[in-house]
Amino acid sequence: MKVHNFVFLFLIIFLSLCVNYDCKQKTLTQMSTKKQRYDAILESATNDAASALVTYDRGNNPIIQKEEAINTLFQSLYAGFGILHDESAKQELKGYIPLILITSRDGFYFWYHGEYEENGRTLVERFSEKYPYSYHYSNLDLNNIDCSDIDSKDTKNYIGFTMDDTMYMVDGNFNRVLYGTRQDIIRSYPKVSFLQNQDSFEEVRRETIINTITEKMNQYINGYNKIAYRYGISYQFSVPYYDVDTWARTIDDISIVVIFQGYPYGNGITQTYNQYEISGARVSKNKYYYITQSNGKSLYHRSDCKFYTQDLIPYDTKRDCALMGAYPCEDCKP
Repeated sequence: MKVHNFVFLFLIIFLSLCVNYDCKQKTLTQMSTKKQRYDAILESATNDAASALVTYDRGNNPIIQKEEAINTLFQSLYAGFGILHDESAKQELKGYIPLILITSRDGFYFWYHGEYEENGRTLVERFSEKYPYSYHYSNLDLNNIDCSDIDSKDTKNYIGFTMDDTMYMVDGNFNRVLYGTRQDIIRSYPKVSFLQNQDSFEEVRRETIINTITEKMNQYINGYNKIAYRYGISYQFSVPYYDVDTWARTIDDISIVVIFQGYPYGNGITQTYNQYEISGARVSKNKYYYITQSNGKSLYHRSDCKFYTQDLIPYDTKRDCALMGAYPCEDCKP
């Protein structure tokens, strides 16, 4: 073969590789742009839902508006995806949201897909019952009780927690319920190990809430995997991983968590959009932190600090404040 033929062949191969590389780069850029747009739509819709989640009674006590929040969420999603008037597309999009978690002060709910039988099986969307943040124990010797001491659900004794230090203990053996703060309960159960100090109490409270939510979340998502094919969906849904900061935001304030998985994008076959979004209703001000400036130094505070003012921007975690260059206030010691 002559030299110019080799050169010609080399140019053909080289140009083919360049075209292929350029196409792949263009596809990746388009996918990245689309994912960013989907992220923005989901974040905006979840924030809208959180804004509609809570109203207040005459005593300024929060009331959960589950239906209003879910309706707001989906209307915002439909608008963002441009399918407000496409019933088929709206139903398809719902199929990729296997579960929505709503947390309240003393328990949580799920919005989920279920089914009932009436002249055949029919898919329905409904709310679960309200699940308390609690676990059962089988005996009255609570000296060594911790979150791993969970027994069968047929026991009559259980401990329930809330988003603050209020708790309750149901003693089925003596048919009594104790309700109050950690300090109130410890008067009746002075030897319970996790009540001895605030740190151990907080550790057990948080672990109980997280374990209760994740256990139920797994049950509901596994149940949805069994019926998702009715939407024509073969994707295997699963509980997403939540880092510590995400859980802190979820269990310290009334919140909504939206799981969005398996939505086709990219080539529409092997590439799917998977994301979750959380937004708090910002009811528990004490669970947020606020940054002030003092002598050129940034400090972050609790809302009960004397330096707190209502015009300050709330931050979800101490880590968020640290990333903004702020140090803990020496007065309120957040």
